[in-house]
Formats: sequence, structure tokens, C-alpha cells
Amino acid sequence: MVAAEVAQSAFELGVFIALGLDSARALGLGVPILERLLRRESIHEQLRSILTPALLVGMVVAAAEIVPELPAFHPNRAAANISAEAAAIQPTSPRLMEKLEATSAPVHPATRILESLASAVSAEENARRFLVSGIAWLLWKCGRSQAKMRRRNLVRLR
Repeated sequence: MVAAEVAQSAFELGVFIALGLDSARALGLGVPILERLLRRESIHEQLRSILTPALLVGMVVAAAEIVPELPAFHPNRAAANISAEAAAIQPTSPRLMEKLEATSAPVHPATRILESLASAVSAEENARRFLVSGIAWLLWKCGRSQAKMRRRNLVRLR
């Protein structure tokens, strides 16, 4: 059952990506690097102009994530780790068992329902993406046919 769901999601995602790329190219919003890669053309020139700033921004963001976790900002972390390891070694400790029993609760049926609804959200998001891509494609087609009709009418008027 899970394999069928994975295959269905992969197929839907492929259809959505194909429609999105086709309508984006038609609207002038294409993805030139991906399109060149799919046509097996060289992408080195475009990657060089994009890769350097992307790497710099990535390094700054990574540093912003790592710096707050340095030991200088958490001087008591080592002691807390040692006490947690000591408590884990002696699981028969009555205080630890009492804490575990007090904090653990059985899974309520409402929780299971909410979990299944949360998994349905991704399917709804995919359907919305499909609809938006389809509407954009239809608008592009309608606008294109209207432009052709205007050109034909202008030719007739001259």
C-alpha cells in the first residue's frame, strides 16, 4: 500500500513539474539552467554567476546557525550532559521511572485522526499546485489566442 502511495505521489509530482515547466516557459518564466541540463547543453556559464553568491549566503547562514551552539554560549552544557548520561545508565531509578510514567501518555484516537489529516495536506497542496499551473496555462492560451485575433482584425482593417 505504501509503495502504491509513493508511486502515485511521484507520478503526480512529475506531472505537476512538467506542466509547471511548460507553462512557465510559455509565460517567459522558464528555468534556463534546468532546461539546458535536460537538453544536455553546457551550463557552466550560468552556474558560475549564480554559484558564488549562493555559496557565500549559505556560508553566512550556516555560521549564523552554528555560532549560537558553541560551548562559549552554553557553559553548563557539559555538566547537563553528564547528569543526563548518569540518569540514563540507571533506568531502574524510581525517580526516573516516575518521571517517565508521568510524562508519557497513551495515544488518543483524536491524535491519530489529526496525523492522518496532516498527511492529507500534502495531497491537497499538490492539487492546488496543479490547479494554479492549469489556470496559468489556460490564461496564457486565452491571452495568446486573443492576441492572434487582434492581429487578424488589424490586418482586415488595413
